[in-house]
Amino acid sequence: GELSENNYSDNSVYVYSSEGFAPASLKHGISYPDEYTSLSFYAVWPYSSSYGGDGFSFEVQADQSEPDDYAASNLMIARTDATHSDVVDLHFDHLMCKVVININSDNFPTGERLCLFNNVYTESYVDLDDATVETVGEQTMIWGSLNGTNSFKALLPPQTIVSGTQFFVFQIGEKAWQWKPSENLILASGVEYEYDLYI
Repeated sequence: GELSENNYSDNSVYVYSSEGFAPASLKHGISYPDEYTSLSFYAVWPYSSSYGGDGFSFEVQADQSEPDDYAASNLMIARTDATHSDVVDLHFDHLMCKVVININSDNFPTGERLCLFNNVYTESYVDLDDATVETVGEQTMIWGSLNGTNSFKALLPPQTIVSGTQFFVFQIGEKAWQWKPSENLILASGVEYEYDLYI
């Protein structure tokens, strides 16, 4: 059913292992109120104590260059229909979008390689009931993560990058290049976008 501020169990902490999900402690376990009542389950990863009610705010990491910070930006949710089963089957969907930029050159200069995704929204409001994401706040920048040789990636809330906006900056040593898309980029939840740039 529809989520409300009066959920039967709100923000119960479960941890995952090779045997599946289990309550973090006895106080976090969910049990059915009686033998007749069915429950709908909503699971969110990564966990935050601030989640509750029918939605929550989520912000991707501004610096995703470290693997843990990149992973912490990978918001996923799972939802079930009403059930009374002892085993609840959770299938997680990605709510953010992944952008991959591949850099190509016949003659790469030497030096440290950095990339940033510019003029992007990092904050969003997630409606758990219909699994939609709406950007909020101001546009800012995100440091990308290495995605293999001469390739970078970032996780972003779904959004539109307007044509002509400086979206990507790549730097090697003292030299820098920027990319401004020539048409609007519409980035949707759960989709990976890959672009090849030539410098």
